[in-house]
Amino acid sequence: TVFAFVEVYALGVPIFVPTPEWLYRLRRAAPFGFLQPSLSLPHLDDVQSSFAFPPFVSAAGRANPEDLQAFLHWQRLSELHTRPHVQQFGSIPELLELMASVDLASISRGMLEHMKLLRDHAATSWGVAMQRLLLREDSGHAAQRGAAPPPVEQRGSSALDSRRQSSPSAAAAAAQLRFILDCSTESHGAWNTFRAAFQKSAASGFPVDWDLQAMANSLWISIQQLPENLAGASALFHQAIMGDADPELVIHSRHCHFGLVAALFVLARHGLPGGRAVGRGQGRDDVDAVLAVATEAAAATAAARLAAESRQHASLAMEMLGGASALDFLEDSAWPLSALDIAALESALSSPF
Repeated sequence: TVFAFVEVYALGVPIFVPTPEWLYRLRRAAPFGFLQPSLSLPHLDDVQSSFAFPPFVSAAGRANPEDLQAFLHWQRLSELHTRPHVQQFGSIPELLELMASVDLASISRGMLEHMKLLRDHAATSWGVAMQRLLLREDSGHAAQRGAAPPPVEQRGSSALDSRRQSSPSAAAAAAQLRFILDCSTESHGAWNTFRAAFQKSAASGFPVDWDLQAMANSLWISIQQLPENLAGASALFHQAIMGDADPELVIHSRHCHFGLVAALFVLARHGLPGGRAVGRGQGRDDVDAVLAVATEAAAATAAARLAAESRQHASLAMEMLGGASALDFLEDSAWPLSALDIAALESALSSPF
């Protein structure tokens, strides 16, 4: 829907969409998810008074999803109806007339020109944001040394280029970030051994490996002994990634955020019964043999408990990546895992066996 619209628009393919008024009628006749009226997001009801109409993701909006005025208000603000050069039609005859009469080549050129403006605006905005961050950090270092930071005009036209070329602190900061992503310092201890074993398992497609499972379980048990530290360490890790905390603090805490995500993935993966394949992984053929030592009833109970624990581990692994997987930077670390692997595992664990 909207994602496809954005991608097709970026290609300069002429797009024809129903007018908001006709879309409202179509949606009532055949609901297909526009504006996601049943979607629920937290902490939105407190700010709904600032909107002309309550958003559909708020309790007030969900209470009356068929409100015509509210629907038209929000739909007219969507990308489908705000981007230039998008053709709107209010009926099938109007669509056919538009397709036969408009200059498709001219529409395509206009869309590509608008995309260039959007890219230029985005590049400029992010460049300004990066320069402000760098200037703020340089000012902080200067204040710590008791000296005033140099005037902006003396720093060159590109603070980022200057930093890349001449600032040893930038290289040190990058190295510290790498340490907390990979958990590769001596203080991380057992995480180094687990990381090497996890990399080997990933290269083989995450087959069943009970030695790896035992390592993951040992690390998880040690973390569970101090549950109050996990929340604080995770928050500190997030702050360090955002540049709001010194990565050295995370290193000293010996918290291994991505390693813990990987450990939870391993624990969840080894709870998958029935020989299912998971993501890049292979099936588990020996679960039934392990459970066969007990009676049939005991085996069923153990299997149910194992499945429940596995779902909890997979869910927690995904939660540790933050809202909308905002911390899903695993591909940029030494941990060969992504949110897609965890999502595939969650799907397999929730399927009937």
